Amino acid sequence: MSVSIFKYMEKDATTGERTRTVWRVKYIDPSSGNRRTKQFTTKARANAFSKTIERYEGVVGYDPATMDELFEDYIDTITHGLDGGKEREPTTIKRYREQWVTHIKPRIGVASALMMTKRNVVSLRTELLQDTSISRETARRAFNLVKYILKWANNEDRIPSDPSAGLGISKLSKHILTVDDDDTDKDVKTHGPEGMQMIVETANRLVNEPGRRRHHWDRVLHALAFTYIFTGMRSSEVLGLTRDAVRLEEGRIRVRQKARPDGTIGPVKSVHSRREVPILPSLRVVLEAYIERGGFKSDDLLFATRTGNPLTYQNVLKRMWYVLQELSGLEKLGLHATRHFYGSAIIATGGRPHLAQKLLGHHSPAFTMEVYAHLFMSEEELALNTEAHKFTGEFQVSVPIMDEFKALSYKGN
Repeated sequence: MSVSIFKYMEKDATTGERTRTVWRVKYIDPSSGNRRTKQFTTKARANAFSKTIERYEGVVGYDPATMDELFEDYIDTITHGLDGGKEREPTTIKRYREQWVTHIKPRIGVASALMMTKRNVVSLRTELLQDTSISRETARRAFNLVKYILKWANNEDRIPSDPSAGLGISKLSKHILTVDDDDTDKDVKTHGPEGMQMIVETANRLVNEPGRRRHHWDRVLHALAFTYIFTGMRSSEVLGLTRDAVRLEEGRIRVRQKARPDGTIGPVKSVHSRREVPILPSLRVVLEAYIERGGFKSDDLLFATRTGNPLTYQNVLKRMWYVLQELSGLEKLGLHATRHFYGSAIIATGGRPHLAQKLLGHHSPAFTMEVYAHLFMSEEELALNTEAHKFTGEFQVSVPIMDEFKALSYKGN
């Protein structure tokens, strides 16, 4: 493949005077085999482009797809597990599409995948990091998606090499909060012990208040609230619980499956998510009464619609969690606040990171330390780190609800 660089003097059409010097590169497009010409304002850029073309000498016949087309093929592949891995969860596919459409497609969607170079990938990384409308973590996840696609394309011989190899976006520091959940990653605040104590008391009042007319949903709401607060389970895991997963006689809950957004039941997100969660005393009392009254069969979902289908995240969020917070006079936070409270309560009462990691189903103690680093930060560090985990009130361990976590942390250590 011959590549030629020519110096060319542009002239004013009226006066004929020279206006500027440009460099033109004549080459054969490796994706189509057609002759083309590309113009540059500096010789350095022309040389860089010619070297890029020369890299692909003899590769005519490689896939001429755009990055957008490559993305669609990649999504189709991982959706059906055709890459040799397991089929990806619908929530994962949805998240990838949102990242692509919002952050990547406007930047490189129409670019030829074959012509992507390391320089292009570095430029993309720089653009993402300089975008003040998104966080560094969002930029990192979007950039990682591009890396996944290019690596897959190279393995499938769609492109001759992976231009993203060796590139990445690191996390800022161990103090930055990230979220390990398959339902939402937007909640970075939680109620402290006093707030959670108020929610527990409100839930108790709804089912025990004398003279109040009680409905079936009140009992479901009561059991749901206690399960979320006293287990730290992901929302999808709570909604996927069956009767036989709650081992009251053994004092533990077996976490093995979850409810998907499409209403189906599937396995938990990873091997680390398969775990045993202890049933704390307050939760035991509520679940014993709820299960005895419900007459559940072993494979029945604990929290389901009247037709036996899993409750949806939005249904629980709006009809249970928001209601309890409003009745308690608290700010409306997402359901993930209960998971952060659980992990924070373990650490704050002396539990070691490996205990919190095991009970929350994180992939490593280091990740747990990263999420709950706020509990080890000074006031000065917290003031400087605006992305650190936030409480709506001071985290007091003397509140009654914390007594159960003290016993759990002591036993777990």
